[in-house]
Amino acid sequence: YQKFIQLVNPLVGIRGKRMNINELHYTIEEIYSIRFISDSNKENEEQNFPFPNFVLEFLSNKYLKKPLVDQHSLDLILSIDFYKTKDIIVEIFSKFLNEELDNDDLEFYLYVRFCIEKEMNTTFIELSRQQNYKKGKSNEEEKDKNSLSVKSCLNLANNIYGDEQEEMLNNFMNNIEQILTVQKNKGIKKNLISVEDILKFTLEDYRQNKYNKNDNNIKNNIFLKNNNKVSTYENIQKNYGEQNTNNIEEKISRLKIILNTYIKEKELDVFFQKLLSLYMVYEKNKTNVEEILASIKDLVSKKVNLLIKILF
Repeated sequence: YQKFIQLVNPLVGIRGKRMNINELHYTIEEIYSIRFISDSNKENEEQNFPFPNFVLEFLSNKYLKKPLVDQHSLDLILSIDFYKTKDIIVEIFSKFLNEELDNDDLEFYLYVRFCIEKEMNTTFIELSRQQNYKKGKSNEEEKDKNSLSVKSCLNLANNIYGDEQEEMLNNFMNNIEQILTVQKNKGIKKNLISVEDILKFTLEDYRQNKYNKNDNNIKNNIFLKNNNKVSTYENIQKNYGEQNTNNIEEKISRLKIILNTYIKEKELDVFFQKLLSLYMVYEKNKTNVEEILASIKDLVSKKVNLLIKILF
């Protein structure tokens, strides 16, 4: 982090203190969020502000006084260096800070984060704030919040690549299937994909494609994984979809309970008695047929609508 340290030029005697992983994640998410907003409000020619300079500017605006800025800058560097081999998010951030990844990579990475946030219906900084507040390891429920289903991954891929980048989209689904296969072999039953894994492989594929796209002698090896197999949402859903046997049995049991709760036998008796009485009237006088049919249709419609609400 030579360039960043030179930019900070810390005062003599200040030493860094290592943050815990939750504090570090929150700081990283703060920086990413501000950078994304900043880039969105600038013209294209103004989006080349070096990332180390931007991080120092962020810390300077947040802590104002140089001793505090120096302290938190050294804390950040020490913490990144400690966690970068243990955590995907920290590893990627360290590469941006060291400028191993350029501003084009950063722009794409921040856009993918934005698309993921839309799928999760929350923000990374909010999730990080919640975790930092709890000051503990993530439980299973919190890990699930940082994961996407197969269907959400398909929506995400379409948002990132669109219809014009079919090969990139196919490669995205190949990566998803590879991750699910590894998880299955480890005995992991939940077919969820960590957003950290998604951020990592989308960035890797973007860089690979960026360096290969102008070379006509390279046949896009990135798109030929798994012996030229192309994964699709349909075959992934078939093999790894959420509706496995255990889930179906569980849903059937839950549905029975709900049906018994909301559709009482008494209600059904009244329903059938009403139908029978209307039918008997029709048989006797052969009149008011349209009225009878409309009444039956209304009764059936109410029950069907109730069933639809329960099922979906």
